[in-house]
Amino acid sequence: LGDRSEAVRYRAREALSACMDDIAKRKLRWRQQCYERIYETARGGMLKFDRSSLTHGSLLAVGELLDKAREFMVKQFTDTAELVLRTVNHASASKHQYIRHAVIHLLPRLALISPNRFSKQYLRTGVEYVIASLR
Repeated sequence: LGDRSEAVRYRAREALSACMDDIAKRKLRWRQQCYERIYETARGGMLKFDRSSLTHGSLLAVGELLDKAREFMVKQFTDTAELVLRTVNHASASKHQYIRHAVIHLLPRLALISPNRFSKQYLRTGVEYVIASLR
């Protein structure tokens, strides 16, 4: 997911999605372990602002977790929202259109995980980011 080619990152996301479909059929303990590994890897990538391709791939992975592992992501909500919004505030990461696009697509998916917390803590920042991205 951290490949320098944007097209490869999107294909890797598709592969991750297919893997997560298979993971969802497994026993709970194994499923949790897989989700934790994916999340920790994505989390680490979101903290490396010097590699925009890795940041982007990590955002794509988080999107798959939000879509396919919602129950797991409820526990990760605050950490995930903070990391995504930290990404938008980091100059080297937010200057890339594909990162802005990924963040904008993650915001409503984050809101679905915990609507009340999102609206109280992150909605304003998220809306401001979307408006600023339109300029």
